[in-house]
Amino acid sequence: MKKLLALLLVFAMVCGAFIPAFAATDAELAAEAQLQELGILNDDRADDSLTRAEMVVLLSRMLGEEAAAKDFPVAPSFADATDHWAANYIAWAESMAYVNGIGDGMFAPDAVVTLQQYQAVLLRALGYEVAYADVPAKALELGLVVTAADAENLKRGETSILTVAALETEMADGSQTLAAKLGMVAELAIVSAEQTDVDKFTVTFNQAITEGTLSGKRVKVVTAVKEITFDGATAVLTMERTVRDGFDYTIAFGTLEAVVAGQEAEVH
Repeated sequence: MKKLLALLLVFAMVCGAFIPAFAATDAELAAEAQLQELGILNDDRADDSLTRAEMVVLLSRMLGEEAAAKDFPVAPSFADATDHWAANYIAWAESMAYVNGIGDGMFAPDAVVTLQQYQAVLLRALGYEVAYADVPAKALELGLVVTAADAENLKRGETSILTVAALETEMADGSQTLAAKLGMVAELAIVSAEQTDVDKFTVTFNQAITEGTLSGKRVKVVTAVKEITFDGATAVLTMERTVRDGFDYTIAFGTLEAVVAGQEAEVH
């Protein structure tokens, strides 16, 4: 890694201020890091393309099925995949109806994944039965999209963004997110709570919250909440009355609580 960094530094010195157009974005690197933490990715290759064979390996890890896929006992039906290094993975994905071939009994394991192909695989993993031609529209509806992607040559960083989005998407039956189904969601917790205006508190959780009841209490006296606005992992409470200086306010969400010191002065 140090040698690679040194080579990159020399290249940058030779080329001056030139910045490669293919450099991974912050969003791609963040998504890649998240997947590495979950054990789905094990390297940093956000700028590389992803092959169809690598796609099924990634899928098996995302679904926690890599061991079963790696040792899958049946050969794939695709003529060009039977002797491939990923044959077992491809056979597993085929048996689960996550992947289809490209026609004429071929899978094209070493071909680069397209955006529509990866979206289709993610939709199937989420339990959606969508005709291939309808995949882009359904993916857009669910937020399984990535901006500025080359639709015919998807990069690993872009697939990382799509994978994280899929994990945070509800299953087709509406019961829970894919991450929750796979046991990847940590127990809900309050990360921080602070007063953000003369009558407002902002509470940040460790995961997205879409609904629920938060209550406020000044010392031991309940204080009315006028409105609650949810935005991802953040909830903003607008109180019925101005927050009083010198009093501790307890913000509660179910069994979770956070204490905030009140201030009468305007908070910036």
